[in-house]
Amino acid sequence: FAAEYAYGEESDYGYSTLKWALANKVPEGTYEIRVDAECHPQLGGPADMDLYSTPILSGVIDLTPPEQYGGALPLRESVLVGEELAVVFTEPVRCEAFDLAVTVDDIDVELDRNDPPIQIVCDGRKVGFQIDPTKINVEDWIGMNFTVEMGKISTANIESKSNVFDLNGNAIERNVKFEKTFANIDLNQASTSFTVTLNNMNHCSNVSSQMCSDEIKETITTLLILSPNDSNRIEVESVSQGSGSAVSARIKMLPTNNEGRRLRQSKALSKSVSDTNHSVGLFRELQKAVEEEQSKARILVAADTESPGLRTGIVSIGEMKIMPGQSDMKLVKTDPGMQEEEEELYRYASMKGTGGSSQPIMSKVERKTMIDEIKKEERSMVKEIENKSKIREKAIMNEIKDSKTCEETMIIREEAMMSKIERMSDIEDALFHELKQSKEKSLRFEWMVVTLVCVGISFFAFLSLKRW
Repeated sequence: FAAEYAYGEESDYGYSTLKWALANKVPEGTYEIRVDAECHPQLGGPADMDLYSTPILSGVIDLTPPEQYGGALPLRESVLVGEELAVVFTEPVRCEAFDLAVTVDDIDVELDRNDPPIQIVCDGRKVGFQIDPTKINVEDWIGMNFTVEMGKISTANIESKSNVFDLNGNAIERNVKFEKTFANIDLNQASTSFTVTLNNMNHCSNVSSQMCSDEIKETITTLLILSPNDSNRIEVESVSQGSGSAVSARIKMLPTNNEGRRLRQSKALSKSVSDTNHSVGLFRELQKAVEEEQSKARILVAADTESPGLRTGIVSIGEMKIMPGQSDMKLVKTDPGMQEEEEELYRYASMKGTGGSSQPIMSKVERKTMIDEIKKEERSMVKEIENKSKIREKAIMNEIKDSKTCEETMIIREEAMMSKIERMSDIEDALFHELKQSKEKSLRFEWMVVTLVCVGISFFAFLSLKRW
């Protein structure tokens, strides 16, 4: 299609500029481009003087913007405070380029991606974020509806330059927007797990020892000033060695031991009442105590510059997760009808693709063709299954019919045999009767013969006697 472009006017130095429009003329994909120039008419010199070829340039033709793939994860309506929410796209996207807004109207809160409670994690085609429960008052957020918007979010005074871009700079056509609810769980029945980093522990040279776990538990119990009963709510799940003399421990804080279940507080009441005895409240108390210890340590270090770094105890706390009680698990359980779709979305989100110019790009036409082909294959498979089912059903019916015919034939044969037996019985009776009659006739004949013989003998005897 080079003939479609007019030759540009040459400069005084013999250069000419030409715009090359490739949109809708070549398929999307990765290309290598080289320009060959040839002098016409030839100058008469060596052949390599009348020709010139540029170096090969590699590039990608990609005009297809990314699109949201499926619903926001998890697919259920209710999510936990601190649980990751994720949006999956049809291709890998840039993580640093989009706007994000989380709005909770009932408590008049609006957060963007730069606010401390927002933690964003991007992985290829998946963009995830969560609300850090250590940086908010969790009780205020429980049971609240919220809205999430992602993409290009402009204000009345400023037009945003941000958006969801793919790796080749194509922007999403419309913002991603969805609504969910923070599950209205009972915090008095919930547990929390979190990570603490401690420094200069006396008994943690062996982090797998029970003495190390007991020392960490004692440190937390002392900071919280817990009673012996409440100290049993602290469990050290694991301990690992950090840098230097530091150790890192994963802690689980159990719910209160109060029997029975407290009635759920209304949203309005939960804003004015703060129960620090539940596991989230105790975590917040521990967080506050650690901050106070850090502030005291900074003052001591400033006063004694000769011995910095001798601080003992918890130096950091974070990565808190809320785990609902058993009776609240149904609130954060995905409907069985959506589990397969949710698993498929997570599987698709985890698919890794090579980035940059070597990534194969699939156009909308190609995607539509592929989808149509899949649907065609599905219809073909369904039709084949239906045909096989019909053939199998017909074979079974024929078998049943043959079986029925065979049974009828057996009955007919049995009836014919019974009829034959009856006829043979009649013949036998007739023969027996005939034999009987024949025997009677034979006896009568014999009787007659004997009688005649006897009469003959008597007659000859009479004649003989008369002579005498």
